[in-house]
Amino acid sequence: MANLKADKKRGNSHHVDGGLCILYVSTFPPRKCGIATFTYDLTHAMDTLLSPMIKSKIAALNPDDVLSYNYPKNVL
Repeated sequence: MANLKADKKRGNSHHVDGGLCILYVSTFPPRKCGIATFTYDLTHAMDTLLSPMIKSKIAALNPDDVLSYNYPKNVL
């Protein structure tokens, strides 16, 4: 919370389109693993319950042998 207060003083914004943007760093479908499924379920629930106050973004972690998956648009 202290960082958010400091950022507001500097003029940095953590808001996107009038709401708060939350960045999740995790695996994400179509990668098949339990953490990816959990992250999908969590971000979907948060966006559904708290829209338009928050917007989820995902920084997907990939194994070294995969260059890229065909991710949805909310994955960076």
